[in-house]
Amino acid sequence: MNSATPYDQFFSDRLLPAVTVTDSRQAVEIAKALQEGGLSVMEITFRTAVTMDAIQAVREEVPGMSVGAGTIL
Repeated sequence: MNSATPYDQFFSDRLLPAVTVTDSRQAVEIAKALQEGGLSVMEITFRTAVTMDAIQAVREEVPGMSVGAGTIL
């Protein structure tokens, strides 16, 4: 079992992709691609009306991906 917190993941990845999406499926596909590339954290910006749905979709459909919103630090 992985005991790393999202905070630990943020600093171990050393890269935080910030994405803006126009639909929640797009967010899920991006999250899966980031994971395949070895990343486990992402930020979804609050720039579109689908942001909350996109965050929920990633949390439900991409296990192991930590997703933040807006300004994380």
